[in-house]
Amino acid sequence: MKRRIGVAFLLMFIFISFILILLFYSLIKVFDFKIVILMIILNLLAMFTGYLYLIENVKNTVKEEKDSKVSDLYKKLREAEFQLEEIRKLSEFHSISDSLLPIYNRKFILQKLEEEMKRSKRYRIPLSIILAYIDNFKFINDTYGQKVGDGILKGVNEIIQYFCRETDIIGRFGGQTFLLILPQTDGENAVQMVERIRKKAQDTIFTINRNEIKITLSFGLTSLSELILNTDQFLLRANEALDISKKRDGNQVTFL
Repeated sequence: MKRRIGVAFLLMFIFISFILILLFYSLIKVFDFKIVILMIILNLLAMFTGYLYLIENVKNTVKEEKDSKVSDLYKKLREAEFQLEEIRKLSEFHSISDSLLPIYNRKFILQKLEEEMKRSKRYRIPLSIILAYIDNFKFINDTYGQKVGDGILKGVNEIIQYFCRETDIIGRFGGQTFLLILPQTDGENAVQMVERIRKKAQDTIFTINRNEIKITLSFGLTSLSELILNTDQFLLRANEALDISKKRDGNQVTFL
């Protein structure tokens, strides 16, 4: 809009100047030459002043448009940065999370286990791990279908989450097996917590797609000791404890 006004202003000055030139040509015949020259000079000064105003107006218009474009570009850049950050967070979340449950996947939970082992050994604080296994899960999947099996996994995860602390770390270790990492927790306290989870799961009736299903859980539990040198040995001991619970017909807690 301002640019249009500036152009109109310039055209108006050109038209007026043309009229004045014709007028001055006529005045030379009537008035003294010096007076006409003075009038021409005054007219030129007026035109020059108008020209300066026009230049300043155009400069301001260009500056405002430039500032507006810079501002719009900055906003677009900020929006792009925000979208990229959201994509990065989403990508990071999917890279460490289970595809079905809102917990860590196997790869990341093992990384967390290694970190917690190093921290436990460094500061000499207790650390326990638990393998939680859904008994007869294959039978449930084969009988009721995968959707019901997924519902059972989600229900078990909710029970585990309910009894765990904020500092505890939960991940899906395998198809029907969860890995729980309990920092600053000795074996005795870990067993007490796991027993609460076992009893709650045993007493819960899962209603999924009009099917009422009862389940049990088996647990293998162990605590970090000086004899355990790495995560493989730590997990092997927990898995040995879990095998004992499963061989006892499930619904058991075994601590080694």
